Amino acid sequence: MMRLRDKEVHPVGENLSMEFRIFCAKVLTIFLKAGVALNKLDIFSPLLEESGVRLTNRTNMAQLISVIQGEEKKRITEELQDMSSP
Repeated sequence: MMRLRDKEVHPVGENLSMEFRIFCAKVLTIFLKAGVALNKLDIFSPLLEESGVRLTNRTNMAQLISVIQGEEKKRITEELQDMSSP
């Protein structure tokens, strides 16, 4: 899903490593599942940076929402197909 987004949004190339972007998507997913508003992400930055983790800015994180949404849709569709299969 991330590679598809890269082709659409960054056809020339993405500056951040795939590993880092996947980590950011995981952090964002956890924040969204916990009901933490994205604008609160900056408040958590000092805590994460203490552990040597630095996230990209809130605007870039928000762009990952479409990737997460696509993955969730795919997961739900597969789950529904499994339920309807005998």
